[in-house]
Amino acid sequence: YVARYSTSMISDGHFYTDDSGLEIVQRTYNSSDIYSGNYYPMIYSSFIREKDIPFNSNPFRQLSIVTDRTHGITSPSKGTFDLMLHRNTLQPHGNGEKMEDW
Repeated sequence: YVARYSTSMISDGHFYTDDSGLEIVQRTYNSSDIYSGNYYPMIYSSFIREKDIPFNSNPFRQLSIVTDRTHGITSPSKGTFDLMLHRNTLQPHGNGEKMEDW
């Protein structure tokens, strides 16, 4: 299951995730790759911010997501987040196996 968060923000195509809870890593959605290949691990938090606004300037707009457990996250278009809550599909993947992570 995937939860989609949509905003009116005009992000720059990048989104940011924490790396093992220690540092923030900039991620970019690669439209030439398959959709599922653009998911990244989100340990505790992730955010998108408004385009061309440095971190230290005020005011700026940012959408942050903070969770209590690890999820997969991607940003397929400007101003959106897709948060993967459960990896489950009845369709077989390229290896012919169904994925059920309950």
